[in-house]
Amino acid sequence: MQNCTNLSNIVVEKDITPTKLSKITSLSQSNLWKTMNGQVPMNFSKLMKILVSTENENEKIKTVQEFLESTKKESDIRTAMYYVYLAGYTDILKELLERKCKHTVTKNYKDILKVGLERQSGNLRSKEFFKSLDNLRAKVNLNKVNVNVLVNLLSVYGYFDMGAYNVFTTMHDMIKDKICEMPQGLEKTLIDAELKAICAYAYLMQDEVETARCLLFEVLGVQEAPRLLKATAYSVLGESYVFEDAEKSIQYFEKSLQELDKITNSKSLLKRKLVENTFSFCCIIHNFPVKLEYVHDKAEQALRKISLNEYEEAAKMLYKIENRTAFQDLYLAVAIENPELRQKAYHRFLKEGNLFYIKIFDILK
Repeated sequence: MQNCTNLSNIVVEKDITPTKLSKITSLSQSNLWKTMNGQVPMNFSKLMKILVSTENENEKIKTVQEFLESTKKESDIRTAMYYVYLAGYTDILKELLERKCKHTVTKNYKDILKVGLERQSGNLRSKEFFKSLDNLRAKVNLNKVNVNVLVNLLSVYGYFDMGAYNVFTTMHDMIKDKICEMPQGLEKTLIDAELKAICAYAYLMQDEVETARCLLFEVLGVQEAPRLLKATAYSVLGESYVFEDAEKSIQYFEKSLQELDKITNSKSLLKRKLVENTFSFCCIIHNFPVKLEYVHDKAEQALRKISLNEYEEAAKMLYKIENRTAFQDLYLAVAIENPELRQKAYHRFLKEGNLFYIKIFDILK
């Protein structure tokens, strides 16, 4: 750590005082002075506290990369791996996964995040993903609380993919108890924020709207949370108002897109399409003007045709979709005026536990 990034390299010529730095980094004036002069090395948690005030995302991630190039401290590398994973910087994460490490816990982190990347890439779904999780549990040291939490947090996404929202709201309390055992620090803060974000969506799907919103506002209150996570929180808040207050829903979708505008990585581009598509869904069902470039999904393209009374064209589009979702069956039922298919779609919503979006039946007649 002799050549590790120090404060003077980061804050030079920036409008930030030693007093402010002392406050945001929780360092004494003496410790701060030593850190600024390189006598006390920078660590990843201190770095991210300082970078909270950096609006330029490219500048922030460049500083992170410079820090990672100069450190060999594995505790920093572990936290950094999780941060860039959460922030959507897959290329940086892959570079960190290639690094040699000595400690077993760091190797465990690598194994966990590799499975996470496989899921994100679409290579692992349903049974394959849960099989990988079983192999992971047999391989890593689950007695390490951080490792245990990360594996269980990853398993939540498996239930998310299955739409088993009731299962992972149950897991919320179990994982939350484990998080309480973790030492205070950036990693604990980030894991807690990620858990709240994904469980907020599950609560929303079960129509526990206020619980979902409370969790999302807590995520937005985490200063160190990556922009991608905050963009997700804003977009789910937008969803929570889709049926209740369309204008407020749109405001939150716009905030999400504003955050995503500041990020340039593959995950942010994917997230942007999802947010835009849900934004368009909100506009269509409330007969608001729709930006055509926001309607990415074939189903919502068909829904727009339905809103324009172009039922035959909508039906053609929907018939082409293989393995239609409950939503898509509902759209088709409306397009072809089929009450049996509508009833089938309704029961699918109930079976999947989607008690929030089932409200769409009151709008699409």
